[in-house]
Amino acid sequence: MLGQLTVSLPVHPAYLDEQAEAKKKATAKRKRESEAEELDKLKTKKARLEQDVKTLEKSADKLAEKAETTQPQTDNGVERYPQNTEEEKGGSCEVDH
Repeated sequence: MLGQLTVSLPVHPAYLDEQAEAKKKATAKRKRESEAEELDKLKTKKARLEQDVKTLEKSADKLAEKAETTQPQTDNGVERYPQNTEEEKGGSCEVDH
């Protein structure tokens, strides 16, 4: 009897088209919402990373200032000492014979 009932009901192509269109719209809506959520997550992550960069830059500046004030001036890791004058080297001393 069920077999006869399903055969006797007419299938309307317009109804099937409406159902397919509704399904497409629902799928597109879910995809759009998913992409919007992902975009929000990325914006939040970007803001956090930008804040981290600012914090690290400030920290680096403070450490650089501290290093400049606490260590002697260096050139490529080699300390620079003031040049000795001729008198300190003993070059201008006269020796009496």
